[in-house]
Amino acid sequence: MAEQIPYGVVSSVINRLGSLAFREISLIYGVKSGMDKLKDTVEAIKAVLLDAEQKQHHDILVQLWIRKLKEVLHRADDLLDDIHTENLLRKRDDEEKARGKVLAEDMPKLNFDWRVVVMGHKESNKRETSFFVHKEDIIGREEN
Repeated sequence: MAEQIPYGVVSSVINRLGSLAFREISLIYGVKSGMDKLKDTVEAIKAVLLDAEQKQHHDILVQLWIRKLKEVLHRADDLLDDIHTENLLRKRDDEEKARGKVLAEDMPKLNFDWRVVVMGHKESNKRETSFFVHKEDIIGREEN
């Protein structure tokens, strides 16, 4: 029985490895040469797929090679998905950290008055800090 040739997966892997996103990722993580080698290898495999398709009808070893190739290509495609997802999560985390830093840096420019206020039930001893308080809620700051 002839194996289905994984042209689509090969093309997908080649396109993803050549994309701007993966070039950026490979530079960030210092794996550019490894990604380039992987892309070259997959392109070389793609070049022999037509021959493999013809030979598989009468060569069991070629059929086995194609079966193994499909497994490896699917794992490589999954790995590229994982790398891309991790990169997106890293970017999101970096952006959130940067936003928090900008907010903290803006606080002194706005000349906020820091006040300690007690909020909640009378029996609660919890103290909270807030920028938005009513004067009647301020306790122990008469001199200020």
